[in-house]
Amino acid sequence: MARRFVISAFIPAVTLALTGAIGLTPAAASSATWQINSVVGNPASQPGFSTVVASSADNAWAGGLTNCDSSCATQMAMVEQWNGQSWQPVTLPDSNLGGAGQLPVIGTSSASNTWIFDSDINFIGYGVHVTDSGMTEMAMPASGGIQFTGAAVFGPDDAWAFGITGDFNLANFSGYAAHYDGQTWTQLPTPPVVPETVSALSSNDLWVMGVTTLAPSASSPTYEAAHWTGSGWTTIPLPDANGLQLPQGAQLQPSGILALSDSNVWVTSNISVGMGFGPGVAVLRWDGRKWSAADVPGPKTLGQFDADIAYDGQGGFWVSGNASLKTFSGPYLYHYQNGDWSSQLAPLADGIAPGFGGLAWIPGTTSLWGAATLLTTLPDGTQGSLGAIYQYGP
Repeated sequence: MARRFVISAFIPAVTLALTGAIGLTPAAASSATWQINSVVGNPASQPGFSTVVASSADNAWAGGLTNCDSSCATQMAMVEQWNGQSWQPVTLPDSNLGGAGQLPVIGTSSASNTWIFDSDINFIGYGVHVTDSGMTEMAMPASGGIQFTGAAVFGPDDAWAFGITGDFNLANFSGYAAHYDGQTWTQLPTPPVVPETVSALSSNDLWVMGVTTLAPSASSPTYEAAHWTGSGWTTIPLPDANGLQLPQGAQLQPSGILALSDSNVWVTSNISVGMGFGPGVAVLRWDGRKWSAADVPGPKTLGQFDADIAYDGQGGFWVSGNASLKTFSGPYLYHYQNGDWSSQLAPLADGIAPGFGGLAWIPGTTSLWGAATLLTTLPDGTQGSLGAIYQYGP
């Protein structure tokens, strides 16, 4: 549930302490590149992928929405599975999932233990459990509707689902977390932050990040991280603009979190002024005691981070974003490792630039999957799209 703002604002680059003149090294010298692996869907149905997960080189899942007509009243969840050779469409047992435009969320520990979460047109949340025996759909516990934002699956008797719950008609929400013990889903006490993004290492080591409240009166939302230790939540406030020596009126708009260990947690953030993004981004690292800021490319090189961030298999991470250059503005994939940044322009499909919805590391490798949407224009002038799956590797 990444928030987007459309009002632009200008911050003089020289005043941004976190956006120094750090150069980006083109990644072309590496033998590994980002490539389009699969493009699926009928453009008139406006399909697009918003999430991707993987547990091994022969098990990955991508999810999104499709079947959007002129009013998008017939949307439904779209899921594909990677079997080690190709991506194959998955037919869910309930065609109503995704009907309210809610994006699916997926977690997997193996090809025989995958959970797909989504809501129907009434915002009632469901979990679809995929095992060797087939698919089983379960209603998720909640006193109201659910919008899922994250999941973690560690085994047949250990799965987690996160999101927001409440009255979608009155816009009265709170954070949501539930756990599966192999038999039953149980809703847990409300997390201290609304889980907008999730990074999970184990059932006793989960990290979420989001705002502290979704109240309409919260004109200046406060973002915090929260750590589940197995017995409860620990809240870890993020540094504010003053603590990071940002200019007057600047605010952090955190977008993604990645936990590599309890003492190595990364947060990516955009910088805004008022309701608009200003040039510049921030990358924060938690060392178990305090936050520090990493050097990042300057605003004339990198305009904005997406919410997508994933481990690279070798101590660093990938994050998608957009360049803000005089000659070009478009999607890039940025790599950070040991203080160095490199970048690759996201490959186009028939000249169409992708909008990324998710990145996923393939465990045991240095390869990744990326989920994206390719917006296009139909012959009648209306908007269409395609779902695209990207792959990074040698």
